[in-house]
Amino acid sequence: MSYKGSEEVVKTVESLNGWNITEPLLVSNDRKTIMIFNLVNEPDWNHPSAYNDYDDEIVIIELRNCMKLQFGSPNAEIRKSHRLWDKGLESYGVFQVENSRWIVELDSQSQIHPLYRQSKLTNKKHFVFCLEDSTFECISDEFIIRKEKYNSKVMGEIFREVSQRSF
Repeated sequence: MSYKGSEEVVKTVESLNGWNITEPLLVSNDRKTIMIFNLVNEPDWNHPSAYNDYDDEIVIIELRNCMKLQFGSPNAEIRKSHRLWDKGLESYGVFQVENSRWIVELDSQSQIHPLYRQSKLTNKKHFVFCLEDSTFECISDEFIIRKEKYNSKVMGEIFREVSQRSF
């Protein structure tokens, strides 16, 4: 839980350095949010013949009880303009924001509800996913990352799974 007056601090949850993350797809409803993207192994340009797309992976991130999200700008080239840059955010990676102003804002909004309970937000966490061409931020209980080797059959299975589980 975040506390009013405390300084926001960004901590690395998972480093994505050395990977080219492309084509994120976001599917969300009131209970679950799923993001899928290609995780492309960076080729060794000194030995380009060593690269093949069989090394690439599909990453499925499932966020449980996602209360709020935003997806889009800034991309990696202008990430330094993000308000959390000076708090520990980096160009690529998955980060958690401690003492999140965003969670405090959600709590303030919720206080007008007659059955308001601060404990509803106690387990919520503010995550930031810094990708190549976009940034994804959310308030969620947790996230689970699953990786699969890239191929069209796996992609078809993932899309069937996402559509069955989310809608």
